[in-house]
Amino acid sequence: PADAWTEGAREMMAKANEEIKEAEKSLEEFGTNHLLLTIGTSVVLGVFVIIVGILLGKLVSHDLSQLSKFVSQLGQLDFSTESKIWGQLMMGKRSRIVDVKKLQTAFVRFACSIQIFARFVPERVVQDIVNCNEKALRLHVARREVTIMFSDVRDFTSIAESLSQRDLLVVLTKYLNLITTIVESFGGVVTEILGDGVLAFWNTPDDIEHHATKGCQAALAQQEALESLNRDLSLMGLPQLAIRIGLHTGVVLSGNLGSQKKMKFGCMGDPVNLASRLEGLCKFYGVGVICSGTTQDAVLSTAGVVFRKLDYVRVKGRSSATRIYEVVGFASPENSAEASCGETSLVTPCQLEKIRIYEDALSCWQQAEFEEARQKTSVLLSDWPEDVAALNLDDRVSSYLSRRQTMTEEELTSWTGDWILHEK
Repeated sequence: PADAWTEGAREMMAKANEEIKEAEKSLEEFGTNHLLLTIGTSVVLGVFVIIVGILLGKLVSHDLSQLSKFVSQLGQLDFSTESKIWGQLMMGKRSRIVDVKKLQTAFVRFACSIQIFARFVPERVVQDIVNCNEKALRLHVARREVTIMFSDVRDFTSIAESLSQRDLLVVLTKYLNLITTIVESFGGVVTEILGDGVLAFWNTPDDIEHHATKGCQAALAQQEALESLNRDLSLMGLPQLAIRIGLHTGVVLSGNLGSQKKMKFGCMGDPVNLASRLEGLCKFYGVGVICSGTTQDAVLSTAGVVFRKLDYVRVKGRSSATRIYEVVGFASPENSAEASCGETSLVTPCQLEKIRIYEDALSCWQQAEFEEARQKTSVLLSDWPEDVAALNLDDRVSSYLSRRQTMTEEELTSWTGDWILHEK
C-alpha cells in the first residue's frame, strides 16, 4: 500500500509540474504579447505625436516666419505688400494657436501705428526710430546743405472768412494733399503744415542729389497743378487759390530739435529764415515763385529752368544783399515733361524778351544809369503794364532820376542798387 500511495503521489506531482510549466508558458506568451502590444502602441503614439508636432511646428513656423518677414518690411516702412496673408491679417484673420494669435494682433496694431506715425514725421526719421538708431532717439543735429521751401496761399485770411468751416476744411485738404504729393514726388520732405502754409526740405534727412533743381521743379509743378485744382474747386462753387513759394539753399543744423521731453525733426539756421522772407517777397514783386541766387546757381543747366533776376535785396536782419530770381518756367517741352509738367509751364519767346529787357533795366539801375534804366522800364510797361516787378523798378528809378545830379562821386562809386527792406 505504501508503494501504491507513493506511485500515486509521484503521478500527481508530475501532473502538477506539467500544469505549472503550461501556466508558465502561457504567462510567458501573454507577457510577450503584452510587451509587443505595448511597444506597438508606443510606436504608433510616438509617430502620431511626431506627426502632430511637425504639423504644429510647421504651422507655427509658417506664421512666425511671415511675421518676421512683415517686421522686416515694417523696418523699411514698406506698406505696399500684396501678400494674401498680409491682407488676411489686416482683415482680422488670425491663427488658431493662442500665442501666435496674440503676436499677430500685436503686430497689426504696431504696423498701423507706425503707418499713421509716418504721416506726422518724415519716413526716414520713423525708420531710424523703428530700427533703434541711437541718434534718432535723442536730441541730435548735423550740418547739412539743404534746399528749403516755404509756400502759402495768397489772401488766405479773406478766403477763410468767406467760407464755412466745412468748406474751408475741404479746400485746405485738397490743396495740402496736392502740394504734399508733389513735394514728395520730387524727393522732398514736408516737415510742417502751418495752417495754409507748407515747410519742406530737400537733402534731409535723406541724401538727395541735385536738390536745388528738384526744389525748383517741384515749385513749378505746384503752380501748374493748381490750375487743375482750381477747376475742381470752381465746379464745387469754392474760391480759386493762388500760392506764393520761396526757395533758398544753404547750410543748416538739421536733426532732432527741442528739449529732453519734447522733440521734433527740423532745420535751424538763417537759411530757413531767408526762405520764409523770399516767400513773403512774392507779393512785393507780384510773382509766384522766388528763389535765392544760391539756389539758382545750384540748379542744373540741363534741367532747362528759366529764371528772371528780380533784384538784390537786403532783408531785415541781414547785412549783405541777396540775389533773388523769379522761377519762371521751363525752356523746352522735354524739360517740362521731365518735371511732369505740361505746356503751361513752358516759357514763350515773348516772356524771354520781357526777361531780357527787365534784366537790362536792373543792370542799368545797379550801375546808377537811371536814364537808361527808365527807358527800358518804359518799354517794359508799354508791353506788360501789369508786371508788378517792372512797376516797382520803374518807381525806384523815377525817384532817383532827380537825385542823380546831386549825388557825389563817392555815392556813385559806392552805389550798388541794393533794395533795403525794413519790414519782414
